[in-house]
Amino acid sequence: MAVKVAVCTLQELRDPKKATSDYLSSAEGKFSWGGTTEEEHQACMGKMATNDPAESPFATLTQQLQSFGRVLGIHASAIGQARINGNFHRDIKDESNNCAYLRLSKNA
Repeated sequence: MAVKVAVCTLQELRDPKKATSDYLSSAEGKFSWGGTTEEEHQACMGKMATNDPAESPFATLTQQLQSFGRVLGIHASAIGQARINGNFHRDIKDESNNCAYLRLSKNA
């Protein structure tokens, strides 16, 4: 049964009428890694290819709401924002990390 599912899935993905075929090297897709030049490969190296940073605050918000149930959304979202900003990073020796949770700024 697994073989039939795999074959069916591959047929669907490689169907030239569907957008997914443009991204598959096995279907000679125009946007596939195999269909790009070496210059394009080098230009893409080190670039972020997902929207994880944009989705991360929503994931943390959901996790906080599921964990604690009756908490205001604005309070739950603050946890994710503080994590992204590194506010809970407690490396006292690092002078560049001068957040309010650790100490006052030198200008205070």
